[in-house]
Amino acid sequence: MKVKIGIVGYGAFSKDFVDLFHLHPDVEKMYVAELYPERRKEIKEHLPDVEVYSSYEEMLEKAEDMNSVGIFTQRHLHADMVIKALEAGKNVYSAVPIACTIEDVKKIVELVKKTKLVYMMAETCYYYPCACFCRKMYKE
Repeated sequence: MKVKIGIVGYGAFSKDFVDLFHLHPDVEKMYVAELYPERRKEIKEHLPDVEVYSSYEEMLEKAEDMNSVGIFTQRHLHADMVIKALEAGKNVYSAVPIACTIEDVKKIVELVKKTKLVYMMAETCYYYPCACFCRKMYKE
């Protein structure tokens, strides 16, 4: 299956993910939702084939063939965005944490079971040089 993914946010952290997904051979189409006009302009200049939206809700509504969402926003926004994506029939890849409350985590787990969609929480700190160094030192 080819991935048609919408990325939420184009800040310092998510820019790298936009570039990585854009280069991935299994990604057929990309969308980005970004609130700040100057960042939307930067996306259009840097990646002219990426569709850009001014809000997450607009992207969910208008990018009809999008099958996945990558969420790289502030942590207190994750749960609501994950829930909206799953309810809209989208697979979800999200930065940590999944949510800030146990109730939201339970709701997301229930939605994944109900919809049979994929939810993946991406803990990227595992690959930070300092984390790699510490694991190496601990092993030695």
